[in-house]
Amino acid sequence: MPEIKKASINGGNKDFNVVEIEEVNHLFQKRKTVAMGEYISIQETFNRKALAKIGDWILERMTLVN
Repeated sequence: MPEIKKASINGGNKDFNVVEIEEVNHLFQKRKTVAMGEYISIQETFNRKALAKIGDWILERMTLVN
């Protein structure tokens, strides 16, 4: 995650937020382990907690525009 933050800063992005959501993999699915083999058994398409965080971030920016 520090590298994602560093890349965002180095890329000139001033409006970003790096957040770790416990028990969610990088495909935004709830996970039990960190094993790659687990991916094929995960039924969840997109974790609700992750979707809410992203939605809140977007809505925050929409409020700033209006």
